[in-house]
Amino acid sequence: MFGAEPQEKWNEQDVADFEKRASVRLHRCVVSAIRAAALLLASILCLLPFTAGHYLYRYWNVARILVWVTLATFLWLLFKIMLIWVSWQASKETRREFGSPR
Repeated sequence: MFGAEPQEKWNEQDVADFEKRASVRLHRCVVSAIRAAALLLASILCLLPFTAGHYLYRYWNVARILVWVTLATFLWLLFKIMLIWVSWQASKETRREFGSPR
């Protein structure tokens, strides 16, 4: 970072450990984002019967809370997507800084 040389060099074991931990972290982020997307889809599907032209439209004033729940799950999904990007970017920067031991 900032053109400075790293203080220590990686060996093969360090690279293997880093790649294993980085892939596990990225996989967990992707799985949690998929779960957040499924929750968003479920909340949207729960909201649909209360829209105009459907049989539960007369309860729209009560069901407006579902709009806020859907918005919250959308923001949660955006947060999870940002975590995926941050995890990938951090791994990329670490690889760039330490380089390959070969």
